Amino acid sequence: MNYKTKIYTALLPTLLLCTGTTRCSLLDEDIDDTFAVGDSVSVDFAFSLNCVQQTRMSTDIVQSADGSFRGLSEIHLYPFLSNTKVRKTDSPKLFDIHAIGTSFDASSQTPGAYYYYYTKQDFMTGVGAFLAYARAAKATSLSPNATASQMIEYKARYGSLVCSGLNNETPPADISFALEQIYPSTSVPDEASKLAEYLTYIATTSVEYTPDPTNNPTDTYTYTWATVEQPQLQALYQNFINMIDATETALMAGSAANVKIFVNELYSNVSNMTDPDEQATWPLPVEWDGAAEALCDAILSRISTPSPAISGFTFDDANGCITSLGVLDDYPRDLGLPDGAAAVKWNLTSSRFVPQTTTTSVADINSLQRFAYPAELYYFANSLIKTSMTDNRSQYYLTTNSWTDILAGYEVNNAVIVPHTKSAALIDPLQYAVAHLEVQLNRQTTATLPDANGNPVPVAEAGTPCFPLKAIIVGGQRPVQFDFTLDEDEGDDDLCFVYDPVHSDITILPPSDDASASQVTTSAHTMVLQNKDDEEVTVIAEFENNSSVTFRGMDGMIYPNTRFYLVGKVKPDDPETPDTRDDYEKRVFTQDYTTTMQMTISRLAKAYNVLPNIMSPRLEIGIEITPWQEVKGTNVSLD
Repeated sequence: MNYKTKIYTALLPTLLLCTGTTRCSLLDEDIDDTFAVGDSVSVDFAFSLNCVQQTRMSTDIVQSADGSFRGLSEIHLYPFLSNTKVRKTDSPKLFDIHAIGTSFDASSQTPGAYYYYYTKQDFMTGVGAFLAYARAAKATSLSPNATASQMIEYKARYGSLVCSGLNNETPPADISFALEQIYPSTSVPDEASKLAEYLTYIATTSVEYTPDPTNNPTDTYTYTWATVEQPQLQALYQNFINMIDATETALMAGSAANVKIFVNELYSNVSNMTDPDEQATWPLPVEWDGAAEALCDAILSRISTPSPAISGFTFDDANGCITSLGVLDDYPRDLGLPDGAAAVKWNLTSSRFVPQTTTTSVADINSLQRFAYPAELYYFANSLIKTSMTDNRSQYYLTTNSWTDILAGYEVNNAVIVPHTKSAALIDPLQYAVAHLEVQLNRQTTATLPDANGNPVPVAEAGTPCFPLKAIIVGGQRPVQFDFTLDEDEGDDDLCFVYDPVHSDITILPPSDDASASQVTTSAHTMVLQNKDDEEVTVIAEFENNSSVTFRGMDGMIYPNTRFYLVGKVKPDDPETPDTRDDYEKRVFTQDYTTTMQMTISRLAKAYNVLPNIMSPRLEIGIEITPWQEVKGTNVSLD
């Protein structure tokens, strides 16, 4: 029989996955290889899909809150002519399935044990191993007419994996999985350019001034904010462009939230400059003339009336502040990116603000393309089969037997399909192909946290916690191979960082005198891919400053209602005898394992308002992550 390499994709009903990791202990039997490989045989085919509840990944996305299985949306089966587990260099072989047959759901017979059984499936003789891939079903579906913002929210909630090779006639060597980039374009976002234009418009304020319009009406001068000699105005200018010295400016937070509050602060300061009571507080008497006052008026006008106009921009004249930046008001959150990914820098040569969206020698930040959605819940098995030549084994699926008992009813272990095969079943269960990260925050022992200037910042105001956790960022993510393991030769070209918004109410907890009060927050959950052996992984917590305090962090001021970032690093222990470690102990994240991290925040001095380059060796650590542990899913309860 002639055949072509082919991958079969089947949309199956809900299948529950066995969470146990111990392979069934069954005696191997000799395999009869005297048949002609390639003939088609009709057999009944079964999957073992037990689910031990209240273990593994929890919550409604990682798994449902009550521990029930979410189900599968699709499954890909790759048959191989082999009686050994599939290797990277093997090639899948054709088998014909005319239609998915009748299935028996035994869950009513054995609660908690779900067996699905398909009749009359055509397989090629000689098939003895399968690769199986499956996506978890999602509680809601994405409409074909979904808007860009709906797509971003959907992928941020459920995660996304880019699968290469699953729908093509490719061997395992050509199958890979990677996280999906949130912003794959290399172009500067339009919102970033417009915010930079607005800031430039303010920074380049100038005014025509005639000192004596009565006697010398033609004696007119141009006063610019950049060159004005009035000391207070000059100090405000240097602060606005974030000048370090005569030849260098520093990076600035470029999110809409930061721009709005930064410009509002400038408006307040400039407004106060024309107030005689304010001038009386200046350290030294300074000449204040009409030109300086006219320049102040021009700055205020440019703040309140941007050019070019920004659609939806609103300014509250009564309170002297921007209330909305209109279409720019949610940047970069509208793109699914963290606020700290947005940055601008004043270019001294061109005299303008320039968006910073890639890692450069003058901007040690993360390129926007590095940020990715979390991994979605995905399953994988590389399994041999058991077969029966006696009957179709259907009677086993209408009993209260355990799956181990049912599988024991198949006579031939590590078998291949032969002409007389009546029924076959996968031996190994599908398991989680991705890793699970659980994050908790430890309760504070002090009511305040010091900032970079040593000033105390309250953890709570009027009993309300000030710093909610908004997202988790995880570094060290690279594409993985067909079996969801990482090629240790994989470089950093495709390195990306998970950005996963927190979908529950978690905040830094203030101290409590109640002895029964929980010492840790509820958990935040995310899913990631396996990382390299012995690799140090950067984990960053994104917080929002909901206090009334502006405090100084690592790279600038953290204003109320803006977000900041604290960095932590974690690496597997380096034992005296590394060869004695279990496989999962070699890395921070391992497929089918849960990694639990408890974070302690002791100060805000290392808080960033612009996300630092996660690949930089000079990161300042602001979170203590001790202890951390990685455990097998079946050994940890995540109620």
